[in-house]
Amino acid sequence: GGVEERRQGCRPEGVTWEKTGRRWIANISVQNRPLHLYFPVHVYGKSGALQKATECRKEMVRMKEAGRTDVEGMKAELQKKFKSIGKPTAHLRCSSVPLSA
Repeated sequence: GGVEERRQGCRPEGVTWEKTGRRWIANISVQNRPLHLYFPVHVYGKSGALQKATECRKEMVRMKEAGRTDVEGMKAELQKKFKSIGKPTAHLRCSSVPLSA
């Protein structure tokens, strides 16, 4: 039921939690090409990041069902619409990349 779906352990299809990066990821495969968009908790907050990732995934499915196959074009459009981060960030706590770089 509804209560079960609100628990952190339950998540929508195509949305995954990346513990090391502390971010939700919206995923889809289009013609065997993966498309991932990232929603970090430090940017959107816990519930905000999950909500954005979930909405983004729904839009990904709509685009795919509408016949879209241009992964790069889809990614650019989704990033603009959802203000997501398309690549892993260098802001991770455990990153060896200096933050000043």
